[in-house]
Amino acid sequence: MSFIWPAMLILIALAPLAALFYRRLQRRRERAISSFGALGLAQAASQRGGRRRAIPPTLFLLGLTILLAALARPEAPIALPRIEGTVILAFDVSGSMAAEDMAPTRMEAAKAAARGVVQHQP
Repeated sequence: MSFIWPAMLILIALAPLAALFYRRLQRRRERAISSFGALGLAQAASQRGGRRRAIPPTLFLLGLTILLAALARPEAPIALPRIEGTVILAFDVSGSMAAEDMAPTRMEAAKAAARGVVQHQP
């Protein structure tokens, strides 16, 4: 497999940095909440969220990573059997084709033979 725009794969390396940035913001939030511990707000704030709080950003980061991989435009060669061909028919349109040695004429016999060839093609 190869990629049409492999430079987009470099941007995937930013995903761990985004996760670290989010974790840093969460730690800052926890410190801010702990500073209000004397007021009784820390207990109320710590009861909300928990691990469920990290689900939306995690899904967002996962989706962004998949999007960046798709933007790199992966491609893979697929070998398919060829069941087609090119048939080139050439007809002589000179006066000799008007001869009646074949029924009804040589031209009509050539057209019938060409139709038979085309009908037997896949």
